[in-house]
Amino acid sequence: MGTVECVLDCRAELAEGPVWDPGQSVLYWVNIKAREIHCFDPATGSDRHWKTPTDVGSIGLRRGGGMVVALKTGFFFYDPPSRTFTVISVLLMSACRG
Repeated sequence: MGTVECVLDCRAELAEGPVWDPGQSVLYWVNIKAREIHCFDPATGSDRHWKTPTDVGSIGLRRGGGMVVALKTGFFFYDPPSRTFTVISVLLMSACRG
């Protein structure tokens, strides 16, 4: 049986959605309650992150660069270099009365 080793002591409250990028050899993940998208580079041990406007649930990488991001308020394209979110679809919340 192999050994387990901590490679990033991130202390995230709610870390989810790991996505490996084989082209860049980095691991993207989200810290939901801190409203952050992270990029961990195992070769250097560095972890950079970008803030999101609301809780972030998951991400997916886009073939042409950037990512699709599911936020509490809807779905967005995200471009990390420019830190720009572009709306795909906004979720409309309504109270259910019974």
